[in-house]
Amino acid sequence: MKKSRYNIFVDLEEQLLAFNSKTLALLEFDRDFFNKFNNNDINEEEKNILLEMGFLIKDDNELEYLEYIYNKKKFSKDSLNLTIKLTNDCNLRCKYCYQEHKKNKLSMNDTDTLIKFIKKQLEEYKSVNIHWFGGEPLLNINPLLKVEEFLVSNNIKGNSDITSNGYLLNQKIMNNLKKTRISSFQITLDGEKNQHDSLRITSSNKGTFDRIIENIKLLIKNKIYVDLRININNKNRNLIELLKFINKLDKEKQFLSIYGNELTNFELSENIEGLYFKNLKEYSEAYLNFQEDFFKLKMFFPRPTNVNIGCEFETDSCFMVETDLKLYFCTSSDNNDCFCQGEILSNGEIKLNMENYIKKISESPFKNVKCRECKLLPMCMGGCTLKRISGQESCIPEKYNLEQYIKLLYKEAISKWKIQNLICQFS
Repeated sequence: MKKSRYNIFVDLEEQLLAFNSKTLALLEFDRDFFNKFNNNDINEEEKNILLEMGFLIKDDNELEYLEYIYNKKKFSKDSLNLTIKLTNDCNLRCKYCYQEHKKNKLSMNDTDTLIKFIKKQLEEYKSVNIHWFGGEPLLNINPLLKVEEFLVSNNIKGNSDITSNGYLLNQKIMNNLKKTRISSFQITLDGEKNQHDSLRITSSNKGTFDRIIENIKLLIKNKIYVDLRININNKNRNLIELLKFINKLDKEKQFLSIYGNELTNFELSENIEGLYFKNLKEYSEAYLNFQEDFFKLKMFFPRPTNVNIGCEFETDSCFMVETDLKLYFCTSSDNNDCFCQGEILSNGEIKLNMENYIKKISESPFKNVKCRECKLLPMCMGGCTLKRISGQESCIPEKYNLEQYIKLLYKEAISKWKIQNLICQFS
């Protein structure tokens, strides 16, 4: 047996915390046991426990196994995953938005072509997952309803969800969506009401917070899951009051989850002084504070999990479909010819741009020395592929405050489940 390359130890005053990023296991080690562990001087029962939890491994092929899992996911034919833009137009004018809000939209004729494409792909794939995107997708809902009707009437396996600002939602739209496979909405808030309304505004410069909250309630009432994204910026670091407020929206804790994400300054974003983080390190500090707020409120805070691949768009089975049926690498690369993967032809066939497609397929975090050597590789698997391709840092925020993050996991564990103490078991 050998020690896992993904073991991480955090020094406490009287003991150490042992964390494994591949299994997410967390244990307490006292000093004596830690020395015994380092010297391979533990009994068989202890070895078996540590082997099960991933701190010990039978051989030294962890990295190769991760790469195998990565490639298996990357080239899987289980499911076709499409992000489909219904329109580039939007009813809001968020000050940091990177999109140009052009009026182009997916036509009904192109919707027919899209259905032809899906039919052809079902000869190869077992299911179809669709993420509806925009602009604001509810501005052009008829193509969505037509594609979803085809999927439902033909009992096509898979799931559908939608990213929306949530402002246009009403009961009439809700009734139509109930006939589809859509089971969840991703909606964004930018902080408490005043913070949010200073950034996420209508074209007539009105705030949107109150209406979005009412529509989140409408979704929960209709048992549609809400994946609530909180954009963390340099001006809304204190988010605990917002979390208190949101926590009351779903009293049963069945239809609402919350996660934080960095507010990114893209090329087309309005340059608002002091709004954006200077680097990932600065963002990671704000993100840790956000996680600590969850703990203070006794809420289950968001955290990375073991992933097979860093970004879904990196897989051979995933495309972002523009309104003109061109295929792009991801939602942040649309209308950039360097990232155009091809297009869907009128007969439903794909015409690939082989040069760009090969760039996508050949990209891998396992070709990156820093990624290969990183102890957090199992938790991010390279992170954002587009950033990696562009030569930008794409690490998860936990990397920059790893010790504090593990201590927070520990505090949550002992408060909720009483963390397993290996020493108490075997002393």
